[in-house]
Amino acid sequence: MYTRSFSAAAKTMKTAKPVMSAFIHNAYVYLRGTASEAVALNTDSDWLTIDTCVERGIDVGARYPEAERLFRRLLDPGNLALGSLVSKARMIDMSSSLPDVAETFIALSKSLSATDEGAAFSQMQFLNTKAIYPVVGNKNSSPFHDLCFIGDTGWAIADRSHLRESFLGVLPLLAFTAEEVEAMSDLLKASGLDGRRLSTLVEGSTRPKGALNFSKACTDDFKYRFPFVKA
Repeated sequence: MYTRSFSAAAKTMKTAKPVMSAFIHNAYVYLRGTASEAVALNTDSDWLTIDTCVERGIDVGARYPEAERLFRRLLDPGNLALGSLVSKARMIDMSSSLPDVAETFIALSKSLSATDEGAAFSQMQFLNTKAIYPVVGNKNSSPFHDLCFIGDTGWAIADRSHLRESFLGVLPLLAFTAEEVEAMSDLLKASGLDGRRLSTLVEGSTRPKGALNFSKACTDDFKYRFPFVKA
């Protein structure tokens, strides 16, 4: 059944949406197990939703290898609710790939922006009991060398490309690019990490280099524009 479902979901977007929606919102995942396994999984039913499987750490793809592509698509972060995304994020460890972590964080950020503030706060409290933030210490520790708690104060967020270039190797930085940081800004704000943005912590100064060279053309051009310049 699962293999046929994936075939339907893969054909066109028109058929994919109802199939994906059915699996996400209904208990269509059958667990072939014993009564003792059901107790271990904290369930009184053999049928679960995808969200429940994620929350309980059940590897559905391993149980149905013939339909692994279907479940991999269903478990895409963009298809999961906030609670399931939090559960997925809590499973981040040193074996996780940086692109997968970034994808999960960005999906979390989008979900948080559309979630009631009280519910979001509760989920973030649960999320931030784990060390899930990938940190890079120098240019050679690729893609990241450690996972940190929000309570670890020794790392910062390079939210501008030039700041990342300047501070990489000087202090531990969140391992994402400036563009990825921007895409997960709601997550960082909800986690209380906005204060670690280097753009708010550093002061820039301009230092001219090279020989001084006046440009008569630029000087004349500025003189013509000067009457229209307002302070």
